[in-house]
Amino acid sequence: MPDEELKGMTVVGVFGPFASRALVEMSVVEAEEFCGGVASAAPLEVVSGALRDLEQIKARDERVGGSALAASAVTLAYELANPYNSATSKALCARALRETMDRLEEMLPPEVKERDGIDQLAIERDRRRRSGAA
Repeated sequence: MPDEELKGMTVVGVFGPFASRALVEMSVVEAEEFCGGVASAAPLEVVSGALRDLEQIKARDERVGGSALAASAVTLAYELANPYNSATSKALCARALRETMDRLEEMLPPEVKERDGIDQLAIERDRRRRSGAA
């Protein structure tokens, strides 16, 4: 789904009658209207959270945020949200998602922080020590 379409959207899982299953992305209101009250609609918080985190990663580095590793994080989040997966499966997916998100963070270039006056004093003091001037 294009990033523009995600703004203002809540990701929900829809489960219909007779044990039919589907994961559908739409607003909660649309899901309730579409299913006519026969199905339940609930936000998929882990999916929404993963998408938000990936948007922040993409803002820092387009390549990392749009990588296959980032896409696999979304898939893992969906697996965590699937109510038909076992607790063991969810635990393994949660661990894999955490490791994937950590790896994505490691791949990002370091953030450039503005130096304050204290940092500048420490740099100048270090420079004087190295040059032998006190």
